[in-house]
Amino acid sequence: MDVSRGAIKPKSAVYSTKTLKEGGEDAVGMVMAIAWHPDVEDLNPELNFAGKSKDLWGAPVNWATAMSYNAAKAMIEALRQETNPSRAGIQKQLMASTFSVNGVSGEFKFSQTGHAGTLAKFVEVRSDNRSAIGYSFVPVR
Repeated sequence: MDVSRGAIKPKSAVYSTKTLKEGGEDAVGMVMAIAWHPDVEDLNPELNFAGKSKDLWGAPVNWATAMSYNAAKAMIEALRQETNPSRAGIQKQLMASTFSVNGVSGEFKFSQTGHAGTLAKFVEVRSDNRSAIGYSFVPVR
């Protein structure tokens, strides 16, 4: 991890185009659990997060954008519910067993330990002649 300037940045991630480029044919068939994929929105199709985001930004968005959206919605709702907002009060709201918001893939809430309660989705690396790389992450259904 790089903690320069106070930001924590992972050095690498398996769910990235780097895996597709460098792994190539050797990566085909690899399955991994991920937080979000643009083709797996069946829990909240009316939101159309991937489509609306692409229209707004002019490019596809990734899992980090989706998780940031969830976090922002949660923070806004916690602020709305707290009459006199403070760090402790907002944390209390976020960790309450009754707290949830409608996120990019349905209900989003935090566990009692503070972890995001996002259901994992599974993707598999497959050959894809439509991709410039020749490989894609495809949702496992």
